Amino acid sequence: MVAGTFVDAWRERAVYVLLFLFPIGAIGVRHWISGIFGILALLSLPDLLRRPQNLSNPERRLMIIVAVFIAISVVTAVANGWTEVQTRYVGREVRFLVLVPIYLMVRRYPRAGWWLLRGGVVGGFAILAQALYDTHVLGLARAQGIYSPNLLGPFAALIAVLMLVLWRIDRRRTWLRLAIALAVMAALSAVAFSVSRGAFVGLLGMLLVWGGFYFRGRYYVAALVGIVVLASVAYTVSDHVRRGIDTAVEEVAIVVEGGPLNNAQGSLGSVAARIEMWRVSLMIFRDHPLLGVGRGNYTDAARPYVSAGRVHQEVIHHGHPHDAYLEMLVSKGIFGLIAFLALLFYPLAVFVHTRRRARNTALLGAVLITGFALFSLTDASTFIKGNFISIFVIYLAVVFAWHMQRLRGQGV
Repeated sequence: MVAGTFVDAWRERAVYVLLFLFPIGAIGVRHWISGIFGILALLSLPDLLRRPQNLSNPERRLMIIVAVFIAISVVTAVANGWTEVQTRYVGREVRFLVLVPIYLMVRRYPRAGWWLLRGGVVGGFAILAQALYDTHVLGLARAQGIYSPNLLGPFAALIAVLMLVLWRIDRRRTWLRLAIALAVMAALSAVAFSVSRGAFVGLLGMLLVWGGFYFRGRYYVAALVGIVVLASVAYTVSDHVRRGIDTAVEEVAIVVEGGPLNNAQGSLGSVAARIEMWRVSLMIFRDHPLLGVGRGNYTDAARPYVSAGRVHQEVIHHGHPHDAYLEMLVSKGIFGLIAFLALLFYPLAVFVHTRRRARNTALLGAVLITGFALFSLTDASTFIKGNFISIFVIYLAVVFAWHMQRLRGQGV
């Protein structure tokens, strides 16, 4: 028993260290995310052999939803002819299944949430440093980190709002609250340097949720005014923000005034291309409503519609429709979309329903889900890329476990 206690104590410390480090190098060090995710997965394996104590109904339901989601992934892959591409995508989605052992592990560690959030304080500065290096040293038009602006921007936005929540939670040390406030500003600056429209949309949505949890009546109106002022100032003073928004507005105007895009000449802008990809995705879904066409088959499935002149040829220049919800419809059909929505919004329902009994952890969860839900409107990478999936799984496991701990601490 002494040896077992010693090993458990060191495993707990190792988990805390890994969670603290996770946000710090996520954007700037290749394989940082997958490496830490893999180590956490290995450390969590013993918890699959233990019988979990006092699992609540929400915890059981979340695990069932994860299992159903993975099962549908396998069924749709088999139904559409299992290929090497299917193997690669299902291999990424297995990360969702790893949520179960990681969750069973971190639910036993009461400080896991604290360490993950406090790592975000350092992470906010690390992301800004990476953004400045990209734009001012390398001379890139957008900050992209080791991977892409579409990962750097959303992750920075998520860190910024989570730090706002931590600023309200951690009131014991003045110096730490100052560091948290500076980390918020650093992460917000990194969002601007990324020029990621998905990050802008997600950031505004998360700020609205944050304000809705903490303010009521005229105070919430004041918070909304503050958010609008912040957005206006960012647009005014940041060339990066202004360029991204102006380009998007111009492209939307062209689409509205120009009519159907299938006969348009030349290449489309990013907004117009997305609209056309969303249109062909609905066509594919209508022809394959139940099980979709399989992961990674979007381009081949869209090709006949291009040949028939029904959509612009640019839709086949991309590997997915740049919308996670439509990607689920295309690749997995209606059953896949339902399972995906359950995976995303069931935890949100739990956080919102129990918010009065554990407000701060409920807000952390609501911010996390809102961010990913909005990031996914203009990008499918959030739920098909291994790094994004790892971020979602680790944060959801830790925050959901922390919230359940708070509820159990109140006799629930």
